[in-house]
Amino acid sequence: MIIKPKRMYLKGEAKDARERYDEWAKEYENELLNDFEYVAPKLVAEKFLPYLKKGQTILELGCGTGLNSTYYYKKGCKLIGVDISKKSLEEAEKKGTYQKLYQANLEERLDFNNEKFDNVLCVGVFEYFKTLDHILKEMARVTKRKGYITFTVPSTRASDLYKHTLGSVKEVLKKNKLRIIELFRFRAYVEPATNNRIFNWGIISKKL
Repeated sequence: MIIKPKRMYLKGEAKDARERYDEWAKEYENELLNDFEYVAPKLVAEKFLPYLKKGQTILELGCGTGLNSTYYYKKGCKLIGVDISKKSLEEAEKKGTYQKLYQANLEERLDFNNEKFDNVLCVGVFEYFKTLDHILKEMARVTKRKGYITFTVPSTRASDLYKHTLGSVKEVLKKNKLRIIELFRFRAYVEPATNNRIFNWGIISKKL
């Protein structure tokens, strides 16, 4: 079941993202894996899984159609997914890997209590945010003390998306009492139109 928010504000880019991914949902995985050679879910999982224990909860923000979920489901983790696109969530639901799915705008406050989840995961999302202060603050708020927060951030600029410096990311992490445990750089995908190779930083952080 997909749980709709009590309220959801769709401003500017958020509204555009919802509409774009609603239209793309059916073909999203096929195009991303084949045309874009997208490998981020697999590479991030290989790094993150050793930190996790069976039965732990993972809140996945920007879960999309559920590309990341299989790796953590097989580990025995309990997944809760959040995304702005209802059509993407419908595709994710078909996988049977999530306990619950929520439609929400990540520009707004998450509708979860403080320190509710053991861990938080967010892959391929930060490039849609001009600043990361709000989303990282919310990720820290809903994560239990000593829990892990893992995310990717682009280190090269993709077309029409935001790039964030590693220094600026570290500042926001420090502000929210998150310590980097592991940092790795990888080629996330290739833009078909330009043949540009897009690199990401993968960051595993821990809530102090």
